[in-house]
Amino acid sequence: MPITPFLRGRAFEPEVLRVMGIAFEEACRSLQIADPKGSNLAEILAKKIIGLAEFQVLDPGELRDGALQALRQERWIGEMTSGALPRRARVATRGKSLQSLAELAARVDRVHQKATQEIASIRFQMDKSSVLIERILNNMDEFQGWVVRARARRGAVPQP
Repeated sequence: MPITPFLRGRAFEPEVLRVMGIAFEEACRSLQIADPKGSNLAEILAKKIIGLAEFQVLDPGELRDGALQALRQERWIGEMTSGALPRRARVATRGKSLQSLAELAARVDRVHQKATQEIASIRFQMDKSSVLIERILNNMDEFQGWVVRARARRGAVPQP
């Protein structure tokens, strides 16, 4: 299904048009839109895909998923102008949302683990640094004692 009827004078590279066409076709298929020419939902879908492509999203899967996600969000807040999504489409998008949520949770876990490792590393470095500072301070005390004793031997400073 070509997306070109929905471009309304916008110009894109041939490869971008091909990618948008693939995304549009897949999105229409997932929403069970057989004839996109007469469908308000298809027009809204095409606008979402074109908008994403203008922001340099050039992967057909990302374009499709982003457009479907935008439709779901708009429907959630009641701004969708066309009728309700077919039941199979609602079930399919709900499954993808759960899958996306699981992927997000896994990503959060990975970031949390990395942050925990970084914090442990920083604590270790701080402990190492505090040991080094303690050694330096002890050495300074020894050095000051040595300077005082050397001066006392020369008679410059009375020994405490």
